[in-house]
Amino acid sequence: MKKIVIAAFCFIILLSSCNDEESDAKITIPVGSITAKIDGVETSFNTEAYATLDTIPWSFGTDAVKLSIRGKKTSADNSENILIWFFVTPVRKIDAGTYPDLNKQIYHYIEFNNLWNGNLYNYGSNRYGDEFYTSKSTILRIDSLVQGVFSGNIGIGAGASGVEQPPLYHKITDGQFNVKIMN
Repeated sequence: MKKIVIAAFCFIILLSSCNDEESDAKITIPVGSITAKIDGVETSFNTEAYATLDTIPWSFGTDAVKLSIRGKKTSADNSENILIWFFVTPVRKIDAGTYPDLNKQIYHYIEFNNLWNGNLYNYGSNRYGDEFYTSKSTILRIDSLVQGVFSGNIGIGAGASGVEQPPLYHKITDGQFNVKIMN
């Protein structure tokens, strides 16, 4: 009996010491910044970095709230850029938490436009049925600022055979956003 109690105690300590990587997340970037490692390369999207909150038409005559977090790498028209979307339906407040959270009917999506051979190619998460193209974000604060962390695998799907193609996917890790909500 004593061994069972000791084993149960050790198991509880082990569980309490295990943390989700995003539960200890801290924002280390200044306001007006979005950063991430894309395929292991630290990348900043600090030009025109901001968030917007809108109510948009959804489906079957209902509306949704859309939180868009966006930023560009440079001020050039064809600059690489990133967009992190949250959609909540029915219309209500988007609060702090980890998404996607289908129990709360909050949908999540990352879009990355990457420059390759002079052209921007659009990559996205949760676009296909394939689990590989998934993403996760945690909103840590949302008031006049929205702060949080994000990660995911994003892809463009298959291209034409025999033609030089951009990479089919990118891996995003260690993403952070800290932007003002503009409305």
